[in-house]
Amino acid sequence: MKNLFKKVVIFGSTKGLGNAFLRYIENVSTNIVEINRKDWIVNGSIKGLKNKIRNATLLVCNHHLDLNSANILFEFQEFYSKKNVVILIVGSVTSDVVKDQPNKYNIEKKTIENIVIQLQLHSSKPQFVLLKPGWIDSDMLKNNSRAKSANKMKPKQLVDYTMSVLLSSIQANLNLKSITIDNYNS
Repeated sequence: MKNLFKKVVIFGSTKGLGNAFLRYIENVSTNIVEINRKDWIVNGSIKGLKNKIRNATLLVCNHHLDLNSANILFEFQEFYSKKNVVILIVGSVTSDVVKDQPNKYNIEKKTIENIVIQLQLHSSKPQFVLLKPGWIDSDMLKNNSRAKSANKMKPKQLVDYTMSVLLSSIQANLNLKSITIDNYNS
């Protein structure tokens, strides 16, 4: 199983969910490229990264780049057009929540979700898969008052499940489009 993916690119792998993806993928690929904020000037483009991401068979996009992510997704579509590449985009169930006031994070995640849906309608190569997790036990939520009492998923648990579903769909030659997952609330 070590060479299941010829080349994997992970955007955002330093901690939390991204790091859990990295640890999992180290068991299924020997060719891993990590791209983090310190490695890349985030300007809403993959310009300058094309040599690093060329020939990838799996991209995990665990970055949160505000609305810059929108342009990056379109660039992925163009760069990997007609190629057998799985692009796993981390969204959030928060995009489904209506709050008492506009919430920038919700709007950004909903925008990403809508772009992924449109790109999926266009073509299945590359294959865009949207992951919409609920609360995750991570540093990002440590100061979130609503998340303090929530039943949060462990990053490793979420990644193990996500990858098992993704791998099963690949083996069955199915076009997986999204995974929405959350813990039960007590």
